[in-house]
Amino acid sequence: MSNTIASNARTIAGVTSNVTLIGIKVMAYNPATGSASGSIGAVLSGILWAADHGADVANMSLGGGFAKAGNSASDLDHNGNILSTYCAAPNVVCVSATGPTSQGSVNGPFYNGSQGTSMSAPHVSGLAALLVNQVGHGHPSQIKARLRQGADDLGQVGVDPFYGKGRINVPETLGLPY
Repeated sequence: MSNTIASNARTIAGVTSNVTLIGIKVMAYNPATGSASGSIGAVLSGILWAADHGADVANMSLGGGFAKAGNSASDLDHNGNILSTYCAAPNVVCVSATGPTSQGSVNGPFYNGSQGTSMSAPHVSGLAALLVNQVGHGHPSQIKARLRQGADDLGQVGVDPFYGKGRINVPETLGLPY
């Protein structure tokens, strides 16, 4: 999903192109099952390693026992599941996806059929990286607030169980005319 966060726009246009990406492996791939697995400790160690090496934004789309935020229309503001601990943590933004409205293609809505939190997480991460460029390093609470303030409210007015706090709006969040 790194091309969604940052790219040179030759094949797919990323949200931004002026970032440094760090790949950190925290899961082990099992070719027999075609899936990856790992421990919460490995994920947390990866996050800490990234932060210790200058990362301002971490992009993760994890399934299984971690459960992706928003999968199966989960209401993470009210359901007491394993993610509530992470989503309630300071300076953490949990995201979900509304899903594609048509078949994916190079012209959208999602490239190569990708969808769900695997696409929404890097879009939000790319926008968070753009916000780091605007507000500077070391201001995660400001970035979280700007992501929420610039979001388009969907569904019921305000926070709702299906759309949460809304869908990101890049120009609105960055204060750009559109």
